[in-house]
Amino acid sequence: MGYRWYRYEYLARAIFHKLKAQFEAFSLVEDGRGKEGWESSLEKMKKAPPKWVLKLSFDRLDEHQKNRFLDIAFFIKERVKVSLKLIRQLYGSSVDIDINVLKDRSLTSFDHNGYIEMHDLVRDMGVEIARE
Repeated sequence: MGYRWYRYEYLARAIFHKLKAQFEAFSLVEDGRGKEGWESSLEKMKKAPPKWVLKLSFDRLDEHQKNRFLDIAFFIKERVKVSLKLIRQLYGSSVDIDINVLKDRSLTSFDHNGYIEMHDLVRDMGVEIARE
């Protein structure tokens, strides 16, 4: 019984993390809209594939932020530990604003050691966009 419970718990956690990333991205994109905007977008979200919701957050970034996001997605895909210090060395100290925007839109986060993290769905979306 313990093994079967573990499998279900693992599956439930995986589903939760996928939905959490989508909801966070969706809720931040919809911030500032009225009730009608939320209802309309919620209906679209019910019918749309999960990547559509994540892409909304990406599409609202400016060009610098999009480039930073794509670079970070590539680094993380290649298993490079990405710290704010590394990003500052690459882009200068003005990158802090871009990183905060990415964090606010739930496209990135920081682990307990200060390294930038990215949900697998978000990272995969970034890699897919870069290939286009």
